[in-house]
Amino acid sequence: MGQKEDDVNPWIQVAGHSDCFVPFDENRKVAKAMKSRDRSEYQNYLLIEENDALYQFLPQFHGLLESDEKGTINQEDLHKSEEWFVLTNVLTGYHDPVVMDVKMGRNTCGMRQLNVKLSKRPDLYQKCCDLGFPFEMLTDDERRDEAVTKFRYAELRDLVSTSSQYGFRVEAMNIDNFSKRDYANANQLEQSFLFCKQFAENISSRQLEHLISRLKTFQTSVLQSKFCQSHQLIGSSLLIAYDREADCEQSGVWLIDLFQATKFPPEAFIEDQGEGSYCNTLCNNDVIQGASQLCRLFERVLQTYSTR
Repeated sequence: MGQKEDDVNPWIQVAGHSDCFVPFDENRKVAKAMKSRDRSEYQNYLLIEENDALYQFLPQFHGLLESDEKGTINQEDLHKSEEWFVLTNVLTGYHDPVVMDVKMGRNTCGMRQLNVKLSKRPDLYQKCCDLGFPFEMLTDDERRDEAVTKFRYAELRDLVSTSSQYGFRVEAMNIDNFSKRDYANANQLEQSFLFCKQFAENISSRQLEHLISRLKTFQTSVLQSKFCQSHQLIGSSLLIAYDREADCEQSGVWLIDLFQATKFPPEAFIEDQGEGSYCNTLCNNDVIQGASQLCRLFERVLQTYSTR
């Protein structure tokens, strides 16, 4: 659900649960709820130091919401969670932003969700039906009970979209302060290319070139990041934006949602003399491949500029 409350520092939530975020400080900062006092995402932000290659792609982290800051926020919003942490609104300084949320990786729901979301839910079964998921993908038990678990719903979303094959999917876009999210069944790269083309309809070539450059740098950063060498990115998104206002050349790429980022198990690490331990896997290779595919799509969009 998108909202634009300030002309200079717009707060636009493209996807996710709206009750998890509260903008404040004239929309320059955003408080994010820690539901059930789960500090997993907060702890992950603490682990990523300024010299980590991934740091440049994160919203600035400000720690826990302080008591003096709580006084500036609607108390009804604060009652939604006992604890909050604070991030910078990455759209600070934007005037007329166009925003895309891209879910990264082939599996976007990890063991954390499997462990805590085992109960079957009729509402998620109904969402599967509403989104047109192939009926044959559901098990006999799921069809009989007319209910699926949160983990199973996320697994199905991965399978029917570009996630499972290409490592990314367009989750939502916000254009003209209107959020669009009906991309669930888009499982072809050509469909994603059309989404990227729609997103970039009013972008300048300089802004688009900058986004492409940032996507390439992101791939390198994931490879070099100490955090990504020890943690698997699950369910994270790339937030891609540009400012449509005339004479404004702002654009950017940010990694958001670290709630499910999970440390690799001990057996995934090997010792390297003099270098400590490192993960003996292709760390987050699916996220890197997804960013690479997305980069190629935007490069195709850039090529169309020569025909304009």
